[in-house]
Amino acid sequence: MHYNIENKTLICIGDVHGEFSTLRYKLSQYIKKYNLTDTIFIVCGDCGFFGKHTDNKWFYHERSKINKILVNSSNELYFFRGNHDNPEFFDSNTKYIVGNTTTIKVLKDYDILNSNLYGRILVVPGATSVDRYYRTKDVSWWENEGIKKLSNNELNKLGKIDLVLSHSLPYFPKLSKFQLDALEENEVHYKGANFFNQTLSVTLYEEQLYLQNLQLNIKASSWISGHYHVSSVSLHENSKYVCIDIMEFYEPSYN
Repeated sequence: MHYNIENKTLICIGDVHGEFSTLRYKLSQYIKKYNLTDTIFIVCGDCGFFGKHTDNKWFYHERSKINKILVNSSNELYFFRGNHDNPEFFDSNTKYIVGNTTTIKVLKDYDILNSNLYGRILVVPGATSVDRYYRTKDVSWWENEGIKKLSNNELNKLGKIDLVLSHSLPYFPKLSKFQLDALEENEVHYKGANFFNQTLSVTLYEEQLYLQNLQLNIKASSWISGHYHVSSVSLHENSKYVCIDIMEFYEPSYN
């Protein structure tokens, strides 16, 4: 779907992980500090919508409060899925997130936002969980958690994109030794899991290759992603790749 956001400011937010009371507080403080109106806040995956809708009562408790803050300041809040979100809530049952609010929206796979400030913005939700062996299927992990892959013909139809908002990147950020050790440890356990027939490293590699092919087609000048729990900026072939940390607020550069 295409959305025209005109001259609205865009603020990206890192993984929330279900800490919706903290999100409400930070939204309120950020809006007051910068006197923001006509701004769209976008949580870039791992929002914290997992399990069944009855498992998300803490969000329903906060939703009306968040909506009130946004209504009073003329701002909006968008969510798209990460690997730790139940895909159902971002596909057939978005009502469990949006409710009766007027300011909260759900972005789906490959939605495009047309902006006078940032150009054409492509949304690429989903990612592979490196810790999925420890998670419970259909409760805190889903087989369709990953990135929905388009055919080459569909990729060609996307056209030129200026900015990508995603939950994974075509080029990994620099990882610490602790993060690399944790990845290797997860893979050792993962190889014994009975619900996959590929190793974690192969799945991650295929995901990265797909995103690199996507970038070759759309030639985006910038990508912004949560997922990695780090705050970093790197350059690759004249494109900028930004990782935003947990609950970090980040405004993209104008196009």
